[in-house]
Parts: sequence; structure tokens; C-alpha cells
Amino acid sequence: MAHDTALRRPGEHVPMVVRVGLDFIHSYILVYTQETPVNTFKIYTGLFRKVGQLEVLAKQYGPVFTVYFGMKPTVVLHGYKAIKEALIDHGEEFSGRGSFPVIDKMTQGLGVVFSSGERWKQTRRFSLMVLRNMGMGKKTIEDRIQEEALCLVAALKKTNASPCDPTFLLGCVPCNVISAIIFQNRFDYSDQKFQTLMKYFNENFENVSTPWIQLYNAFPFLRVLPGSHNVVFKNYALQINFILEKVKEHQESLDISNPRDFIDYFLIKMEKEKHNKQSEFTMDNLVATIWDIFSAGTETTSTTMRYGLLLLLKHPEISGMIRDDGQDQISVRNGQKTLIAIPPFTCQHNVQEKFSLVHLPTIGWVQF
Repeated sequence: MAHDTALRRPGEHVPMVVRVGLDFIHSYILVYTQETPVNTFKIYTGLFRKVGQLEVLAKQYGPVFTVYFGMKPTVVLHGYKAIKEALIDHGEEFSGRGSFPVIDKMTQGLGVVFSSGERWKQTRRFSLMVLRNMGMGKKTIEDRIQEEALCLVAALKKTNASPCDPTFLLGCVPCNVISAIIFQNRFDYSDQKFQTLMKYFNENFENVSTPWIQLYNAFPFLRVLPGSHNVVFKNYALQINFILEKVKEHQESLDISNPRDFIDYFLIKMEKEKHNKQSEFTMDNLVATIWDIFSAGTETTSTTMRYGLLLLLKHPEISGMIRDDGQDQISVRNGQKTLIAIPPFTCQHNVQEKFSLVHLPTIGWVQF
């Protein structure tokens, strides 16, 4: 890379690096030891100010430099040009995942989200192929989405227009759409197992964003201490047990000539490569991949929907515009109303951009 000369040996800027690292750790410890309820937004705002200190280092050492976050050296890329050169122009070399001890402890480098190298390439290629076969990115997935939308509307009507927290219901929607692709069936919102599964996902998403888990990632030896990481590991194990039950059901009813869902396709692939000792298509990788798909799709989509709903409630005039413009985009197919095109201002990108409450400096980092 053109910025190789900007890479510094750790000893060349220890005083400033130590100050940045201690600031991070100090923030985590202060927050974690508070006895009163913590304002999450204030926590992250404070931590993002610490990230701003990396800008100071960039001015002194250039757009590419090394710092230590905890026990690991971390190469920081500052600015659009440096990030583009690394992640776009040299995307192949930088396609690996950094080490996140709390995730590594759970997935053991398996799955599609936190794996690297040949395992990631094969699992990603296969997963995309199967998901497309199941309708992802095509109109065939629209039927599943419409079915779930009707269930959501029915559930909201049961509130009789009284105040309610829609977090759980909005989380059920993407989870059920994913479930239809992975398990070939959706769950009723009152299903106890489904509610428990959602509870584990929500708890883990909240916990992995806490200062304690960030501290754990910086100092993995903290695993011997009590803390929220143990809750994350326990919830993950229970989720894996749920997935394994579903996989076992599929194994008992598998028809190689007629795959029904993602699990069937993966099991068939496993059977084809059962004599290949280097195969990445194993039971462990199947379970980890299913967990990755649920984790990646559920929280991100439900959060976007939740904030989109908040935005529309706050600006009823926008709701009217969407309703009026949407009427022009509706056609009838197979007796059902369907959207031909979605007005551009309703797409998830605009919702996410609207609620980017804290604008971070353009910084990326790679851990070694």
C-alpha cells in the first residue's frame, strides 16, 4: 500500500497510545461499576469522543498507524482514501475478520459472518446460492413477507389502539421470514419456544454492546470472572440446542430429491462431501451458519423498522405522502395487492441515515 511508510512501530508512539487505551478502559470501568441505571446513548457518545482522539493521532502519524486496544495491536485507517485503498482496491487481502474473543468463544471461527479464508468463501458462496434459490432478492420472497405483514397488522390491531411497545412484534417479523427460509415454517407470536428464542437474541444483542463485553474483547483473560459474557455464552448454547433440534427433525424427514429449505440444502451438501475430510460443510458449520443468518437479519431489520415507525409517528405528514404515493404503485396479482416499486424515501437506507445520531469520523481498523 502507498501508506506503508505510515505504519509505526508500537514503541514510537507509546505515550499517546497508552493514553487513548486507558481512556477507553477508564470509560468502560466507570460505566460498568455504576449502581444506577445507565443511559446507553450517553455511554456511546462518550466512547465515540474517545474515537475522536484517533484523529489526533492521524494528524501526527498519518492516515495509517498502529495503536494497542487492550492487548492487541490494531492498525487504524483514517480517512476515505486510506479505507478505500485497503478495503476496495485491496479487498482480497483485507477480506479476513479480526479477532473478537467473545464471538470466537461461541462460533469457534465457524459460520459465515465471523469466519475467514477458504471457509468463509465456500460458506458464503453456498449460502447465497441457496438463499437465492429460496427466493431472496426475487418476487417469490414477497409472498412470505406479505404473509408476515398481515400477521403483524393483526397483532397490532389486538392492542385496540392503546399504547404499546412494538419491539417484540417488530422483531418477530424478520425472524419469521428468515425462519420460513431456514426451517420452512413460521412461528405463532404466542409460541413459547419462539418467544424464548427471541428473548435470547435480544438479551445477547444488548449484552454484546455493553462496556463489559468490549473490555472482555480487549482482555480475554477476564473470562474467568463473573460478568455478562457468561449470560451471552449461556444464551448462545440454548439457541444452538434449539437449532440442533430443528436440524435433527430435518434429518429424519430429508428427501434428497426435494429440498425444502436451507437446512435440507446444507444436509444434502454434507452428504455429497462426506468423504472429503477437508470439507467445510459439517454439522457444526451448519449450526453456526444458521445462527449467523438469524443474528444478522433479525436485529438489523427490526431496529430499522422500529425507528422507521417512530419517524412516521413523529411526522404524520410523511405517512400521508407514503400512503398517497404507495397507492400509485400498487397492482393486483393473484388476488393480492402488491407493490410495484417502493418510494425512494421509504427505503431502509434513508431511515438508517436519518437516525445516525452520532456521526463518527471516517476510521477503520484491522486487528492482528
